[in-house]
Amino acid sequence: MDLISSSILGPLCERVFNAALEEYTLVSDAEEIKSLAFTVSVIKGLLQDAERKQVEDAAIRNWLKGLKQVLFDAEDVLDEIATDEALRRRDTNGTGSVTGRAAKVRKIISSLFSVGAASTSRATAHRIKDIKKKFDDISRLKDSLGLRVLNENSCSPIGTPRKLETSSLLPNEANIIGRDDEKQKLEELLLEPIKVTEAKSSESNVHVIAVVGMGGIGKTTLVKHAYNNPAVGEYFQPRMWVCVSNDFDVKRITREIMDAASSSEKAKEFSERSNWDVAQKGLQGKLEGKRFLLVLDDVWEEDPSKWEDLCTPLLFGGQGSKIIVTTRSQKVSNITRGTSILLKRLSSHDLWSIFQRYAFEDLDLDKHPQLTLVGRQIVGKLEGLPLAAKTIGRLLYSNPDRTYYKAAYVMHDLIHNLVELVSEGDCLRLEDNQQKRIISETIRHVSIASNRFDPIKIEELCKYENMRTLLFLRRRRFQLGSHLHSLFMKLQRLRVLGLRRCNIKELPASIGTLKHLRFLDLSHNLIGALPESLCNLHNLQVLKLEDCGPIVALPRNMSALINLRHLITDHELSCTIQGLGKLTALHELRFDSGRQPMKELADMGMLRRLSIRSLEAVKSREEAIQSRLDKKEHLDELSLGWDHGIYDHVNNPGLEEEVLESLRPTSSIRRLSIYNYGGTRSPSWMEDPSWVTYSSFLETLELEDGVNWEHHPPFLPRLRNLRIRNCPKLRQLPPLPTSLTKLGLRKVGLSDLPGWLPPPPPSSPLPSCSFSLSSLEIDDCPNLTSLAGGLLRHPLPNLVRLIIIDCQGLASLPETALGHLTSLKELWVEKCPNLSWPSCVSVEDTLPPLLESIQIGEDCGRLTDQMMLAIVGSQKLTCLRGLKVVRGPPSLRKNLPSSLQELTIHNNHQLDGESLSTWLRGLTSLRRLSIRECPAITSLPRAEALSHLTALEISCLKAFRSFGGGIHCLANLETLEIEDCPELLDIIAAYSSPPSSLLPSPAGMGTTRIRTLRISESSMQQMKTWLHQCPSLQDLSIRACPQLTGFGGDDGGDVGRELEAALLINLSTTLRHLYLWGCENLHSLPPNLRSLSALQSLAIYRCPQIQCLPAAGLPESLKTLEISGCPALQERCKEGEGSDWPLISRIPDLYIG
Repeated sequence: MDLISSSILGPLCERVFNAALEEYTLVSDAEEIKSLAFTVSVIKGLLQDAERKQVEDAAIRNWLKGLKQVLFDAEDVLDEIATDEALRRRDTNGTGSVTGRAAKVRKIISSLFSVGAASTSRATAHRIKDIKKKFDDISRLKDSLGLRVLNENSCSPIGTPRKLETSSLLPNEANIIGRDDEKQKLEELLLEPIKVTEAKSSESNVHVIAVVGMGGIGKTTLVKHAYNNPAVGEYFQPRMWVCVSNDFDVKRITREIMDAASSSEKAKEFSERSNWDVAQKGLQGKLEGKRFLLVLDDVWEEDPSKWEDLCTPLLFGGQGSKIIVTTRSQKVSNITRGTSILLKRLSSHDLWSIFQRYAFEDLDLDKHPQLTLVGRQIVGKLEGLPLAAKTIGRLLYSNPDRTYYKAAYVMHDLIHNLVELVSEGDCLRLEDNQQKRIISETIRHVSIASNRFDPIKIEELCKYENMRTLLFLRRRRFQLGSHLHSLFMKLQRLRVLGLRRCNIKELPASIGTLKHLRFLDLSHNLIGALPESLCNLHNLQVLKLEDCGPIVALPRNMSALINLRHLITDHELSCTIQGLGKLTALHELRFDSGRQPMKELADMGMLRRLSIRSLEAVKSREEAIQSRLDKKEHLDELSLGWDHGIYDHVNNPGLEEEVLESLRPTSSIRRLSIYNYGGTRSPSWMEDPSWVTYSSFLETLELEDGVNWEHHPPFLPRLRNLRIRNCPKLRQLPPLPTSLTKLGLRKVGLSDLPGWLPPPPPSSPLPSCSFSLSSLEIDDCPNLTSLAGGLLRHPLPNLVRLIIIDCQGLASLPETALGHLTSLKELWVEKCPNLSWPSCVSVEDTLPPLLESIQIGEDCGRLTDQMMLAIVGSQKLTCLRGLKVVRGPPSLRKNLPSSLQELTIHNNHQLDGESLSTWLRGLTSLRRLSIRECPAITSLPRAEALSHLTALEISCLKAFRSFGGGIHCLANLETLEIEDCPELLDIIAAYSSPPSSLLPSPAGMGTTRIRTLRISESSMQQMKTWLHQCPSLQDLSIRACPQLTGFGGDDGGDVGRELEAALLINLSTTLRHLYLWGCENLHSLPPNLRSLSALQSLAIYRCPQIQCLPAAGLPESLKTLEISGCPALQERCKEGEGSDWPLISRIPDLYIG
């Protein structure tokens, strides 16, 4: 049963006719236009009744299907004539900038019915009349089908969700989960005083904040929490909450605003007023001069004129008034011209917390481990949406039944099936091994996820001329290029075309006939040049050209694509566009000022992300000003760079200072990067009040390779991420904002860490906040001598990551060492030879108790012993999971924490097998062990900890001979990595291989259960023996083994034959993945490689002596083949040409070269 949803037809109907109907009333043949408008309104009013009745009435289902096709046809016709008109104007006037569909339709429709219209206009008018006739025929069937208008509001915009009222009341919840940062940001925006230089609508006292995100993401909940903040309640009078939803009736909304701001008597008086002018003046008088807060929840309307009508009386509010808009539409946010807060999906951790709150409120999960398992699986299906977690959690509450939860777990798949049912007849996905199915003639959207798709089927697809979407989702194994012209000429209504990885070498000129095309992906093809006809794609909004190596320039007339929003390429091809500045719709751009004049940027006001390089080519302040960065109100990310090398002499640092001074962006920018700047000082705009106060929105600042930079201005109070790299003359930093979450300092000339900005005073309306720093990295800061002062002397309750590397002069820590950093989870210290614990603190208190990972790198002097003393025997480090120690003590007197799961010991020359046992003592949770460059170790000790290991790495142990008690003491070992252990021949201690036996039968303890074996720098004899002893291998990696010359007698001699037998016979049914890397003397692959019947992936890298694939071919099971750094082999595997191509052409995923 093919059901049709009004949520599909409604928006389609609105898109087709809303703008056109307004313009049709201007033409002379008004009666016909009125008739068309009436027919459309009648059909819109019937949709809800038809949707309800179609389940039981096949005739109504067919009626809806017919309506849908007419709507699609109508949309295509209007789109086509609008495009033709724009192209005609471009050809005659040299410009094609037509903004908005209403502007396009106005000129087209006016010409359709005027006296003396061209024949083409008459033909278009005939098409319009034909569509109207079809609508009339559909409308006349309403009575025989028993369809009627369900309510008086049926003619309002349809297809959007029905209005669901919301209120400002907050549920009895202690806090909001996963939105602390967004909540803090929203409250700061609400409570800060508005400044004239701040707002994009600076002529008004009222500032708009748009909270944007998909449905169910938590927009309304976030705003409720801010709305009900006591500080917000005291700051704003009055506060008003209005649910807008899909019915953006300006009079209704105005009435509800007045209702929320007035007493009931005043509201009633207002609602009875019929004069709209009096009503608006009444609201103006109510709010004039008052600092109000208005929430407009769930706004869908994208018509700027309606927004302006609503806001007219609101603009008289007092200074500091705020309007919060929640919306799913970025376009709505843009119309408000305010500040946007974009809500992203919640992390699985946060979503699990929400799900637990609603599903397991009174349940002890320790007693129901299966519910926890299934519950987490459910959360994994919810895609980060908190509303989904709440809804599903409520459904499952008080049902601690695993079966019930499993039923909920499959709900995601049922919803998927429902979507397929609703879209049947419109959408089709073609896959391998798919049952033959009948394709509907009305199909509009097709995706091909097949690796063996027959090119003949492309010709079959061409008969579906109404198709709008065609996506190739996997790499093709045939040449698609010869079919493209036919495809383009037949599928003229395509709007989305994805040709990624389709082996295209030439794009036919007929691509330019796809006048409806909005999205074109040509990535990962070998196209030599793009045809000039591409520039006829007037409606194109997205062009993806990633990894299209041969393309060195774009078509000459590329600037004609005035609707292009996204040009995505790896090669900065935008620099080759003549008249680049005409592409005013672009959202992101990588600009080379050495190849394009800065004035090209002047009118590109829609840019969101902009990178400007080669600024050394800008010769004056005036030239830089021409970019007009301060007028780009939508700009979020800006990168400014000079291309002289970091060690090159800067010829004119004064000019670079002038240029940077002239490139001031708006204060609404959120990310700023400056690299290779040769000046000594910061631009003055970074010290301007609009930047250093809370009116700036900068969150991320990156300064890199500023070799002359000596002074940094005050930091911005909302800054969250700061990274400074290679600024050796920067000796001091100003205080940091408490909002900072990540700080990275590398090769900076600091002698001390900066402190913190003072928090807002208690009398300030701004919310006070604690230190937010969560990550601190300090690398190669040679002048830094002490961490005792500055930011680290504070508790920093949110700091979880601390890295200190290569600070040769660093000598002192805070007086509590690191014990006061109570939330710290990750600690890494390396190359700090003079650093040590303060003497006044006890060993037990030097490290914070929540640490999960500790790395003590090389060259840490006394600190290594001090930290190890603090770790061993600690009763507090119960969360420690990972420990890496370089050059640690040879033995330990006390046990390491029993919680340890991963232990890495590197470069300990005094560590032997006996002292190693002291390291392993009591580690019952240990799962991974890595031992590298410990030359005194000859074998592993007999230790209980080894019995729990699942992964073991031994590397550069020159004297290592055995696993002590035998590999079977490592009962759970699944992954074994062996590198450069020349004395290790037998990994099963009790087993000795007869040298004359080709395939020895294991004796004694037999074989291992190892699933993954990674071998590096080992002999063929070692490999042969190990492969015999690991018959359950699924994953084998052989890396950097120069002694490996071949498999079989011709290249490898007797040992080669034994190695081939061990590989092909012993592992013929188990091995799934084989990886060969850096075997420079390997001449050939096993001749009978095809016998590995379970092999799924084969990777061969940097094995230049391999000449060809085995003549017998590769395993039928092989799904992935990767070959790189093998010149001769790559030539033979060249697609369609190489001698070995027939052996690999059937493999789904190929990566050659």
